Amino acid sequence: MPTLLNEGEKKEPEWWCKHHKGNVLHLCHRMMSIIEAIENDDKAGLDTLKSMMKRQIPAFIESAR
Repeated sequence: MPTLLNEGEKKEPEWWCKHHKGNVLHLCHRMMSIIEAIENDDKAGLDTLKSMMKRQIPAFIESAR
C-alpha cells in the first residue's frame, strides 16, 4: 500500500514524524501485552486489551491517512 504525505505532514514533517513514531511505539507495546496475555492464558487481560484495541485502531488508521 503506497504511503502519501498530506499537506500538514509536508509543512511540519518533524512533528508528524514524532507523532507517527509514538503511535508505532504505542501499538508495539499493546501487541506485546496481547502476546503476554496469550502466553499466560490471561483471558480477562486479553479481553480487556482486545476491547481497547478495537476502540483505538480506527483512530490510528485515520491519523495515518
